Amino acid sequence: MIQSLHTGSPNFQDLSHKLQSSPLSPPAPSSLNSVSTRQSFVDKILGNSKQRCRKTLFSDASLAFTDSFDDFKVVVQSKCQRELTALKRVQQIKAHNGPVCVMVFSPCGQLLASVGQDKIIKVWQCAIASDGAYKIDPEPICRFIGHTSDVLALAWSKGKFLLSASMDKTVRLWHVSRTECLGSFQHIDRVTSVAFHPQNEKFFISGSFDESVQMWFIPEHRRVRIAHIGCVVTTVSFGPNGDLSFAGGSNGHVEIFNTQTFEHVSSLDVKSTRGKNSKGQKVTAISFCEDPQLVLITTNDSRLRLYRMHSNFTLTLLCKYMGLKNKLSHIQGSLSPLGSYIIAGSEDCRVYVWNRERQSHMSHFIYHTHKYPTSDAYESFAASDVSVTVAVIPPVKPTPHMTERGGVPVPSPTPPSPGTESLVGRHFFTADMNGIIQIIVNEGLPRPVK
Repeated sequence: MIQSLHTGSPNFQDLSHKLQSSPLSPPAPSSLNSVSTRQSFVDKILGNSKQRCRKTLFSDASLAFTDSFDDFKVVVQSKCQRELTALKRVQQIKAHNGPVCVMVFSPCGQLLASVGQDKIIKVWQCAIASDGAYKIDPEPICRFIGHTSDVLALAWSKGKFLLSASMDKTVRLWHVSRTECLGSFQHIDRVTSVAFHPQNEKFFISGSFDESVQMWFIPEHRRVRIAHIGCVVTTVSFGPNGDLSFAGGSNGHVEIFNTQTFEHVSSLDVKSTRGKNSKGQKVTAISFCEDPQLVLITTNDSRLRLYRMHSNFTLTLLCKYMGLKNKLSHIQGSLSPLGSYIIAGSEDCRVYVWNRERQSHMSHFIYHTHKYPTSDAYESFAASDVSVTVAVIPPVKPTPHMTERGGVPVPSPTPPSPGTESLVGRHFFTADMNGIIQIIVNEGLPRPVK
């Protein structure tokens, strides 16, 4: 069994001495050849970072706007019930110079890490204000500086450690209590993705341009497992309990490994059976929720596909979700905590939300003429005037509260019963190509579409 990480000391050298040795042993020496790739292909993997905004929203990098209750116009597609009925902007800050590349919540929901093209990793303190709304301190509590090239991925541990993967061929380890880097894990090629083991923070996996997925043992600063998937690895992830490791590639290929042995257990080609999307596109995210059988995969063909995993590790496609535009960017879709909703940013400046349980009000909106069900039933709203690079729902939902409008108290809508999810009182965190982070809350009750 893999043991838990002791987080009493965030110092990397202390961890090396205090933690016990891992039952995993290093792999036999192997020859790893770097992949020589043209810059145009690099741009395709990273996303089109050269998209230019039509106007700059803020010139002062420290400027923060709060409580500016602006309405958002919601587009409802193929639904009989509108769930986003009163979207209000809670907060808006200029977080980075240039596009926000990654934005990730800690498991507890109290910390938010972001990084932009400025290569500066910032950690923001999140709190529920007296009015019950999520807000973040406009000044980050940490700034981590050290990477010399673009940072493509961030990953939190339960002990508030943070991993960052970069084009400078390193993965770096940080902790919120320290300003310095606790450790650097050198790779032979550019690192595109990273993930902490969900049950054992001593281990993480990384994906690289050399087509490899690698498992590292932090206390001893060594690689203990390696596998190759035959294409550039663009995203990696652990299953909810950590028993399985997932790797997605630049051609739509997904490999699944046994975490303990790193033996191949299953694979999948994420692509359409015919048409222009029959050639696999880059996998940008492999996401999970509290239901360990649900797997959401985002790809650069502007599709999100929801799969169910069976006991023999095979994946069955449940539904393919359309609406967003994701052709050039590394936009990642995600599931709400219980898996009832799917959310994603988009290159058309919008945020898209799909209700997985009630997809449409008329059966012809689920296209059964396809080999698999395909849904275009969604709600969307314009969150920016440039590409929305990240859109996420916090892992913890605020408690019901009283709000004030013009000095008049307004009671919050009744929350859903335990074990269910709704968008009532739900907060959305978005980031865009201008380096702006927003918090948007839905304060209205569902109502029929007119």
